[in-house]
Amino acid sequence: MSSPDWMAYVETSRGAVADTSIEAIAAAREMASRTGGQVIAVLLTDDPDVPTEPLVGADRVLLIHDPRLAGYAPEPILAVLMHLAATENPRAILLGSTSVGLDVGPLLGAKLNSPVVNACQELSLDGSTLVVTSSIYGGKLLVETEITAELAILLVLPSAFQPVDQ
Repeated sequence: MSSPDWMAYVETSRGAVADTSIEAIAAAREMASRTGGQVIAVLLTDDPDVPTEPLVGADRVLLIHDPRLAGYAPEPILAVLMHLAATENPRAILLGSTSVGLDVGPLLGAKLNSPVVNACQELSLDGSTLVVTSSIYGGKLLVETEITAELAILLVLPSAFQPVDQ
């Protein structure tokens, strides 16, 4: 059974935390407040000076610093998130709906045999069922998906969630 915790993968660009990651943390914070869980932010970087202050909505920040993380490669991200999914057992792993999220999210879902929902713009719970509202066809249609699986991979639509106030 999954825990009440929610995990957010943190992307960085040019030494700063990406806005979509801050929004993913905000979505996770909203859900963790409903489940009584924690928000776990996962930051993989080659830059020892990446600021963690923007991750204010996270209860825990797992920072992995390694010079081999320079440049983009999905394999290290997948390895870390798969390990953390097994050890932390979150209800969902949230990523930004970005080129990285669109690359890593489906791979992660396939490896973990977990559902993946892109363009998430609203999250709620109906008992133990996770209800995700996402957009398709460029936002012309909204889809409501009910997820009963213990782990879901959610790609958060940019600007869908307001960052947590600092």
